[in-house]
Amino acid sequence: MKSLIEQKNSRKLALLEYLTTTKTTSVAACCVYLNVSEKVLLLELMQLTTFMEQWANQLKIVIEKDTISLIKDSTFEMETVYVALRKNSTFYSLLNESFQAKEATLDDFAGEYYCSYNYIYRAKEKIAQYIAEYNFQFDAKTLVLKGNKQALRFFFYNFYWDVLKGKDWPFGKELRVELEEKYQRIETDIPLTAIEKEKFLYWMAICYLQVQKQQTVDQNSLYQLVAEQDPQFAKVKEVLASLYETVEMDGRVKEEEIYFLYFGLLLVQEKNSLSSISSADKKILAETQPLIQMKTKLAKENNLKFR
Repeated sequence: MKSLIEQKNSRKLALLEYLTTTKTTSVAACCVYLNVSEKVLLLELMQLTTFMEQWANQLKIVIEKDTISLIKDSTFEMETVYVALRKNSTFYSLLNESFQAKEATLDDFAGEYYCSYNYIYRAKEKIAQYIAEYNFQFDAKTLVLKGNKQALRFFFYNFYWDVLKGKDWPFGKELRVELEEKYQRIETDIPLTAIEKEKFLYWMAICYLQVQKQQTVDQNSLYQLVAEQDPQFAKVKEVLASLYETVEMDGRVKEEEIYFLYFGLLLVQEKNSLSSISSADKKILAETQPLIQMKTKLAKENNLKFR
């Protein structure tokens, strides 16, 4: 049975990160760090200990008198727990449903997660306040997000990456296998680090799933300009195009999607070639900076929510 956590996990994340850093500390020090009473701290510790039982053989919290210790296996990655905590939230569940489902209603969501319509409605309203800054709005009757289609893809990319950090794959096993196969045909010409590869797989999945829902990007000469000025693009264009071979769409729209997909491939690289395009029109090229700034801003905003 799926469940939603009504209480935010930010305090538990902060507590766990503090214990990871200190290894052993006092109850008093924890109270000061979290700015909570001893009673609240002990409640948080009890809930966190219960949550961590799934990793009992590798990780545990030990409380002895006034001392709190975090004991973990040397090979265990704490990010595994951080990801699980971030996922186990109403915020994640609602936005994930918004992206994954074509037209999920509040009733559908309430039924799936065994909670009331009013509870989901209030959660939706809280998220709506957060996303209003990006000029996104929820559809009145569903969980569908509306707004600039390019911006929505950047938003969902940052949303999934900042919650999951590449430690979990939320887009289905079959799609993962398909995208891995396509990436193998790309990596000879454009090798990526392990993290860059995972980021690009997220990006490919988001673009593909949005196209499947007929949420194609608007035409923007920037993406074509950037791609065609890069000699690597011609080497991978056919592979990128194959991502959409089973999707019916106008040829020009498909071209735009391929350019946009490649733009994402450049952005996930630590050292990308956007700054080395010398013959591009300065006015159009200048548009890359706001897009990159937007990506960074979204990442920072999501970090505040999920870290």
